[in-house]
Amino acid sequence: MAYLGGRQFRPRPMERVVEELATIDNNRLFVVDNSLAQDDKWLKELFTEMIPFKKNWCSHTIKDDPAILDLAARAGAWFVYQAVFDTSDYIKERIKRYHDMV
Repeated sequence: MAYLGGRQFRPRPMERVVEELATIDNNRLFVVDNSLAQDDKWLKELFTEMIPFKKNWCSHTIKDDPAILDLAARAGAWFVYQAVFDTSDYIKERIKRYHDMV
């Protein structure tokens, strides 16, 4: 079976991510990464490192976890794309949590 990006989560080294963020003059970013729901420790470190840059950013879905959503908001998340395949209470609550995050 083929997997997008490989068989396991392979994050970029955080120091490389921070170096790249430091070179971006624009204060608005689109984070193109479909893995923002795979590794809690890496996500928390990423969002913590992003806070001092004071950039506003949007991305694909972020892990639905209060601690991670709080860090994402403090790191500048201003828009999260969430595909909606149904209108179940779970999806409605998830969208509300994303909305309340900012």
